[in-house]
Amino acid sequence: MDRVEILNRNEGLEAILGNAKNVSYTRPLKDAGRATFALPYNDPKNKLCEPYGVFVRIVENEKWKGLYIPERDTLDKTGTGLVTYEAIHAITTLAHKIMPGYHQVGGRGFPTREVLEYILSFQIVKRWQLGRCAFSREFEYAWNSANLYAALFSVPPQFTQDYIWRYDFTTRPWTIHLDATKRDGEPECYVRRGKNQRGIVRTVDKSGLCTRLYCYGYGEGDNQLTIADANGGVIYLESPPEIIAEYGILEGVFIDRRFEIAENLKERGGVILAELQEPRVEYSIEAVDLYPGTQNPIDEIDTGKRARIIDEDIELDEKTYVIEITKPDVLGHKSAINTTLANKPSSLADTITSIAERLHYEQLSPQGATCAYAYTFSGSIDPTHPARLKVFLPDNLVHINRLMMTFSLGPFRAYSKSIATGGGGGSTSSAGGGGRKTSEASSISSSGQSITLPAGTVSIAYTGLPYTEQSSDGWRDHWHQTIFGSGNQSLPPHSHGIAHTHDTDIPDHDHNFTIPQHAHGIEYGIYEGPRANNVAVYVRGERVPIPDGVTEFDIAPYMADPETRTISRGTHHEIRIEPDNLSYIDVTITAQVFVQSRGGNLY
Repeated sequence: MDRVEILNRNEGLEAILGNAKNVSYTRPLKDAGRATFALPYNDPKNKLCEPYGVFVRIVENEKWKGLYIPERDTLDKTGTGLVTYEAIHAITTLAHKIMPGYHQVGGRGFPTREVLEYILSFQIVKRWQLGRCAFSREFEYAWNSANLYAALFSVPPQFTQDYIWRYDFTTRPWTIHLDATKRDGEPECYVRRGKNQRGIVRTVDKSGLCTRLYCYGYGEGDNQLTIADANGGVIYLESPPEIIAEYGILEGVFIDRRFEIAENLKERGGVILAELQEPRVEYSIEAVDLYPGTQNPIDEIDTGKRARIIDEDIELDEKTYVIEITKPDVLGHKSAINTTLANKPSSLADTITSIAERLHYEQLSPQGATCAYAYTFSGSIDPTHPARLKVFLPDNLVHINRLMMTFSLGPFRAYSKSIATGGGGGSTSSAGGGGRKTSEASSISSSGQSITLPAGTVSIAYTGLPYTEQSSDGWRDHWHQTIFGSGNQSLPPHSHGIAHTHDTDIPDHDHNFTIPQHAHGIEYGIYEGPRANNVAVYVRGERVPIPDGVTEFDIAPYMADPETRTISRGTHHEIRIEPDNLSYIDVTITAQVFVQSRGGNLY
């Protein structure tokens, strides 16, 4: 029996609304569904519908058609005499819980399932769990105090592939599935004039046409990836000649920075162009629901199904998709069903049509960007003169993803052999001294001469006589004295033989000398010394535990305050590296951060 039920907050059945009227529900492809129902204003069960937090369950053909939350009621006593309730799908229970603060998730190694589970983990009362997830994209998302419903539903619109949310209320917690729409294959239902079609309105939309699509991927500016390398040097794709002949050259742009390979970007661009090169055609159908009578799945028109629409009067025979259904009167005109069909799934068509707008918003919205920069240090260090790096983290860093530190050790380096000095001062050297020196006999020769002397005897000393004397420590000059009588004297050539020795005693003694001020010239060059075997790294005054042999690690966890688990912004953080010996070191700290794009000027 078709009916409307009221459930309490614990999902226990409170009542069946036997006087319910005008019961309807709408199930779109990608948004939360809605339902309406009415009760006479004097029906006592109105009291059960008023408290916040109750649920409304619509049962049709013994199938649950959704669980809804009443959010508005309107009393019309003089007119219809009814209280009309407007309810929204129970998935919106997630809208009443937010993710406080800023959250950045996704990216490489963080697929779609993990993003969705991250969002659902913020539930206070765990009503929802994730079931199937047909996508494994690695998009990066950011939210600032968003509610869970908004965050959850913002994930798949980034895909170019179509999707549909499906709900299962038979499990505890309730289960939400994210399925991909199957675009190929045989029709899953039919809409045909003379069978189940009562009326049709067709709308053709050419506003999103594009026959030449420029494709851009990773990077920006002159460094942005194009498809040129995979497309013969051409940076755009074009539709087949017959389509260009019909519509002309209509240019558009597709930018998806997830793509880093030209071939993959070209492949995705081809899918986008195939959707944009034909007009979007939408059909609003008044139909008859044959399924309750036949129980044949081909007669069940439901959201997300592939549908074939046939109308011979307007020569129509086309494969389409059911993008929305509405049952306008579940309890009254049970067979009435309104449906919207399109030649392209609505979510995909809407996403493609709005690509330019979304990209324009992405470029202009001051949300921020992930970037990387580095701090470096190179130089000679020793245990008493460690390396000190001053790492400055600006105030506008929204997130610090990681601070990767790498280092390498080499031989200590000096750059000269000597330095200048002022000189001056005195010094004393000591000699051992002592011992005896002995000189041996020697001889001298004279050429002879005549001289006249006065009367008496006189003594004349001749000096500078040509001779040499040999002693034990060398040769030296000395004096000879000769006694002559008075008168003429003749001194013929002759020689003197001298036989003697000289003994010399040298005692221990010192020599005092003074070094005047002077300078030594510098010999420039690079001279290598020893190298360290290990280093100790200190952050916040604490030694960082580094396993032996590790020269690359994330230092961010050690820079964070242990209580708040955050790293202070707008200040310098000192990293000290102490070696166990003289050494040369190269250090690089690469910061990967998410920078807010607000504030500042343009220079």
